[in-house]
Amino acid sequence: MEKIIQPSSNFCKHLGLLADPETSLTYPSLAHHCFRCNSPAIPLLEHQENYCLVDAHQSCPVFMQAQKGKFPKQYQAKKQFFSGRLKIFIVLISLFLLIGMFLFVRGPTLFAPIFPANQNPFFISIPQTKTVQPTDIFYPPSQTPSLTKTSTPTATFTPTLTATFALTPTVTPALHGLELPIQGGTKNFVIHRIAPGETLEKFIKNYATSSDVINYINYRIPTPLWADSIIILMPGFTVVDRSLPSFEAYQVKETEISIEDLAQKLQVEVATLKYYNNCTSGCRLFRGDWVLIPHLH
Repeated sequence: MEKIIQPSSNFCKHLGLLADPETSLTYPSLAHHCFRCNSPAIPLLEHQENYCLVDAHQSCPVFMQAQKGKFPKQYQAKKQFFSGRLKIFIVLISLFLLIGMFLFVRGPTLFAPIFPANQNPFFISIPQTKTVQPTDIFYPPSQTPSLTKTSTPTATFTPTLTATFALTPTVTPALHGLELPIQGGTKNFVIHRIAPGETLEKFIKNYATSSDVINYINYRIPTPLWADSIIILMPGFTVVDRSLPSFEAYQVKETEISIEDLAQKLQVEVATLKYYNNCTSGCRLFRGDWVLIPHLH
């Protein structure tokens, strides 16, 4: 540890540390600064030994000047920009960089006898991926594409009417599904499945209807309104039309059935069932369709 003392009569009173001008070391050091000049300067170590730290400081040219001035360059030491530890660190970093550059340049040839080319850690030939040309693609004999131009389309690529219209009976027609308007005469109805959180007030707002209309047209309105229950709505109607029957929503379970057979099964008048479900004679219904079953008041 450096020994720090207060200036004695043997030391120049103008010599001190930059951070503490009243304190100096017992030996020449580049930490010393002379404050006898306008800007503190570091005296040469030899000058400190011959003048600053001995009685001869009284004969120092700087000490003897009448007033503060510029420190003479011939007595001024050059500042050290790096400390001893920092110098060692810089030397080590430089050494590692030189070793790295050497291995980068000479590594592949130095270690080639030890490692095969495909295992050499210094083998950095990156473009190892082979670019596949069209001639490298293998096609089985049965799948080799033919480049012969032909104007006759094969049956494989020719769309047929059978494929276009091959709809199974399980597809729900657009006119008899949930959330789709059903035109019954001059009125429109919607069969709706209640979602979680939906209330009677929400139906009134979203469908511009009223609680009286909802209660009138539903033959068996679910009370309370449980989620997944089915309810019938009349969008845009707020006043009850007493000429209308009440309705019950029914989902077709048969694979296919005519509107006439369904009316006979449910014991409902055929004409009324057709009218309120926008069906004509011979109308076909399929499994999953929803229809309105009228119940006269």
